[in-house]
Amino acid sequence: MANPSDSVKAKKNAEHFWKARSQEVPLKRSLRAERAQAAAKTGKLRDLRLAKEQADKEEAEKIVAENPTQKPQSRKATPSKPAKMRRMIY
Repeated sequence: MANPSDSVKAKKNAEHFWKARSQEVPLKRSLRAERAQAAAKTGKLRDLRLAKEQADKEEAEKIVAENPTQKPQSRKATPSKPAKMRRMIY
């Protein structure tokens, strides 16, 4: 014989489940919107970076075309490393 309190408990559990489920939907929508905004921002920044790299490349080619004896200056100056010391054992 089923206990009447079991059906009450089951009903409360179901209400709790559906209440939690209904609270998840707006959260998931907001997370999806935030991810879409982040993806758009990343795409925009990538496009800007690629455009800048293309402009830098064209500028370097233009400099080489004007002065074929000069090399285009690199943006990063790498310091030269000293030669490795050889340890000789006598």
